[in-house]
Amino acid sequence: MTGVILESDLRARISEITLIGIFVLQPVFLYWTKGHFLFITFGFLLIIFQDCLRGKSRLVHNNKAINYYLFFSLPFFSVIWAHYPSETLFLGAIHLINIFIFYMTLQVGKKSIIGLVRKLVIVIPIITALIFFAFLMIFGSVRAASSEMKEVVLSFPNIGAAFVVLLIPYLIISKQLGLSRNWRNFLWVASLFIIFMSEGRSAIGLSIMGIFLTYFILKGFNLRILFKALSVAGLILFSGLILDTTLKKGLINSTATRLINSTNLVDNVLKGPDQSADDYRRALQYYYGIEAIKENPILGIGFRGLKPYMIERLHNERLGVISHNIIITTLGEMGLISFLLAVWIFWYSIASLRKIIKNYFDEEAKTLAKATMISIILMIIQVQFRPFFINPLAIIILGIAFVQIRSFKMNTNSN
Repeated sequence: MTGVILESDLRARISEITLIGIFVLQPVFLYWTKGHFLFITFGFLLIIFQDCLRGKSRLVHNNKAINYYLFFSLPFFSVIWAHYPSETLFLGAIHLINIFIFYMTLQVGKKSIIGLVRKLVIVIPIITALIFFAFLMIFGSVRAASSEMKEVVLSFPNIGAAFVVLLIPYLIISKQLGLSRNWRNFLWVASLFIIFMSEGRSAIGLSIMGIFLTYFILKGFNLRILFKALSVAGLILFSGLILDTTLKKGLINSTATRLINSTNLVDNVLKGPDQSADDYRRALQYYYGIEAIKENPILGIGFRGLKPYMIERLHNERLGVISHNIIITTLGEMGLISFLLAVWIFWYSIASLRKIIKNYFDEEAKTLAKATMISIILMIIQVQFRPFFINPLAIIILGIAFVQIRSFKMNTNSN
């Protein structure tokens, strides 16, 4: 019996180290070739397969998990009906790594899940802030200002900010996670640096939204909590102003301009993209994404098919972009089944976490459930304009929710 417990603890520790390693090595992953990713993906899947054959762990855990694994495998299996099979086959195979990420999160288990969250809250802001600082020292900014710079920074400014946004609820409960005041202050400074240096309109907006949601859901809605949430949100904006004044990079002005421009995006999509308008490429993405859904509402055009679909119609490779919207990615690229699975996963996660919050006796578990639920709500908003399948933290958070839900059900059934 002791051997089984030790083996279980070892598996949890290895899984935790692997998941944290994804973010530690994130800069390396950005510059690796797709071939490396493909090799790693099949290596990870082989590990899962061997585990199942040896009976060391169950891949499924319960019937609900099947829906997650099916959803994460559809980018690859959509090659069966893909309009651009070579694109879908290769990129879909790479994204099978999400099965491994979800599987490893489930291996962490109830005992270590708080430890995993604590390490994510520490490692991600520090690693991301260091990369941002390196970009700032080398190029004078983080967001690409030239084609040469873009070849180096790639999409990491957006990716890094997307990570931090989903961590906001966990940062707010970091005291309950066992972090000291000094650690909490340091991580907030690192996170604010990332959010503002990314110049991401969604990053700032979702961060402030996350603060209000977290305070209201954790403490309830009253004037004192409203004042506290407003104070924290105001402090964040003030910090951004100080950073902007110190660096003299025009961060606030740049972000505000991009935010104002985005208000015209809906009209630009519905009326047909105007080449002279701001956010032209983004408008094109939504416009042709909707067209793809209209033409292929049941099966879609295949994962990552939007870019070649756009190039084929626009006769311009520069204007082809990958989908930044989960409705287009699921319904337009992978079909109705994928869309329904995405809806179910988000609904199941939030509805089940609400049950934990309402009915569980463990206050620590309830606090973590609240933070996870808020993170998933922010995720649902975020994936309307950020790619979902390339965000490993989103997959991990869905796994964290699943572990919490499974643990709650096991405890209530045993009672």
